[in-house]
Amino acid sequence: MRIMAANLVKKILEDGGFTQRELSEKSEVSLATINQVCNQRLDVTTRTKSKILKGLNLLTAGELSPGTVFVLPEEPLSTSGNQ
Repeated sequence: MRIMAANLVKKILEDGGFTQRELSEKSEVSLATINQVCNQRLDVTTRTKSKILKGLNLLTAGELSPGTVFVLPEEPLSTSGNQ
């Protein structure tokens, strides 16, 4: 079972007053992918996460780290014994 990482991309964009299109251009990731990530509909590869993180850091002039943008949820408890 694959667990999708939650992300704060949309919040970071909104807080900074940036658009998804701006992030798409800075990160060199398609606008469609950025939109799906912002809406928690797509779990992207490590490479794409790195590109998005780079774009966010260019927009915000910040030092965001992967752990502050893409957060794995706590491991769900299994009651069925199947893992």
